[in-house]
Formats: sequence, C-alpha cells, structure tokens
Amino acid sequence: MYRGSPRPYKEREGKVVVARSWNEELPDGTSVRLGVWLSTTRTRRAGLTQEQREQLAALGVDWVVAR
Repeated sequence: MYRGSPRPYKEREGKVVVARSWNEELPDGTSVRLGVWLSTTRTRRAGLTQEQREQLAALGVDWVVAR
C-alpha cells in the first residue's frame, strides 16, 4: 500500500475521513498529502486491484463521500 497509508491516521483518529488538504507527517519526518491521495484514489478506484480495494475498505475508506 501507499507509503502514507491511511492506517496510522485511522489508528489515531478512529476513522478515515480526511480533508483533501490534510498532510500527514510520517515517523521519519516526511510529510505526505494523505487527503489528496485518498481523494485521487477514490476517483481512480477502477484502476485498483480487488485486493487494494478490499484493503482500503477494511480500513473504512468510503468510496462515496458526501460533499
């Protein structure tokens, strides 16, 4: 999965509802644009493998987000 996986965010926040502008800081100090990544991933979900979609769904990623 993506280096800036939503897993740590979910563990800390209890959900994977991330604002598009959200930047997540990794333990090594690197900042990743988690919100942009999730938004793009939702938009391009047809290009994901079934396994990738299942992994994200298991984390609680909603494929349709209310605006």
